[in-house]
Amino acid sequence: MRGRRGVARTAGSSNGEVTSRVGVWDWAIREDRLSADEVVAELFGLDPEEMGAGIPFERWMHMVHPDDRGQMRVHLARTRGPFRSEYRTCSRDGSSRRVQVQGRFYRDAQGRPVRSSGTVLDITQRPGDPGRALDEAADHCMAARLAVARIDAPLVRRLLDMTLIEIGRALAQQEERRH
Repeated sequence: MRGRRGVARTAGSSNGEVTSRVGVWDWAIREDRLSADEVVAELFGLDPEEMGAGIPFERWMHMVHPDDRGQMRVHLARTRGPFRSEYRTCSRDGSSRRVQVQGRFYRDAQGRPVRSSGTVLDITQRPGDPGRALDEAADHCMAARLAVARIDAPLVRRLLDMTLIEIGRALAQQEERRH
């Protein structure tokens, strides 16, 4: 990861300009080395040179907000391929940031995870976006629908399907208002 730099992306909003910082990371799971660029290091309150060389995964997890660690561990244990999650970080100075992490797990022939890589987006200053909230609701509802599909609960499946349809309608209406 040495020499790699994160990027700043500016997106307009009704509240003015918003700058989102994006960093990249790579986790060699078997070697227990997580390396990242200076943007990720800053977001997690870690030394950029150390992050470039790689740190143990548990050191990285120590910089995740304590209230979010359990949920993150469960998410990581269940993820098989691409993923997206949001959580808070804790810097050494006590400040907290909200980040969106996107990445992918890579597995060996036996299905064991060997590597994961992706991006971290600082969303701390992002203004509220109802469409994003609807997207999140759809993601959670789909996850619930997949879980319920494994059990005999036709009414619950039907209710989740109806909820997904209504979320889809709300997203379509929102998209129409934008154009």
